[in-house]
Amino acid sequence: MTLLPWRRPFEALCTALLLLPDPTTAWARPLRIKRVALRGLHTAPMSDLLRAVRPLLPAGPQAAARRRAVMARVKGRLMLALRELGYLAATVRIAERQPGEWASFVVLRALVREGHRFRVGALDVTGLSPVLRLRALAHVKLRSGQYLLGADLRRSAEGVATVVADLGHAFVKVKLIKTRHRSKPLLDVTFSVSPGPLVNVGRVEVRGASPTASLLVRRALLLHRGSRYHRTRLRQALARLRRTGAFKAITISEAPMGKGLVRLIVSCVQARP
Repeated sequence: MTLLPWRRPFEALCTALLLLPDPTTAWARPLRIKRVALRGLHTAPMSDLLRAVRPLLPAGPQAAARRRAVMARVKGRLMLALRELGYLAATVRIAERQPGEWASFVVLRALVREGHRFRVGALDVTGLSPVLRLRALAHVKLRSGQYLLGADLRRSAEGVATVVADLGHAFVKVKLIKTRHRSKPLLDVTFSVSPGPLVNVGRVEVRGASPTASLLVRRALLLHRGSRYHRTRLRQALARLRRTGAFKAITISEAPMGKGLVRLIVSCVQARP
């Protein structure tokens, strides 16, 4: 600030104060969200939670309405991350804090109430024969007594579905039924299986590949027209095709074709030579 050319210091001071911006206007201007500060954690890993919300923070200054939208997304992501770690009763309160009236950034302060961390109780699979039920339970990654982790829960459901899909049930559905204990932080998990009809491969469609690459895909697939559907063989074929380096991305999806038939759709993105 340049010195004002008045003789009286009091008049110079009053004039300088009038030239300063209004604090309310300064607070309402776009501000940058610098970081997220977590409070109230006891056992939850702070690094995992911060890693989950860091991609949501915008790089540049944001208006007040945009900052409130970011706060809502950060709160939702924190709740999801806590549930993935087994904190099913956790709550999150979030607010922004500006270090000073003239600061150009704010800090999001999240107060976390963890509650109990739930463990796995009894495990069961329904909708299958006794022999197939035992095979499905062998593919469950969860174990009674361990913490209920979302990743293990999804892998377990996928393992149960794969056991049934390898028998030809391409459209098998697995529903998770969670029963909470009243007195203990335990959760019984039941995998309710709807096998669906037995299907054979009716047609194989290859999309996004040249004729030569399409021939490579058809040769690599272990399932051909008229053969019984088998999910594990399809995954093995995908793994072999990815290892060739000829494709940047390749996926397989199933679509019903008719009574007892399934259409395999192979979507490819070829790698540049």
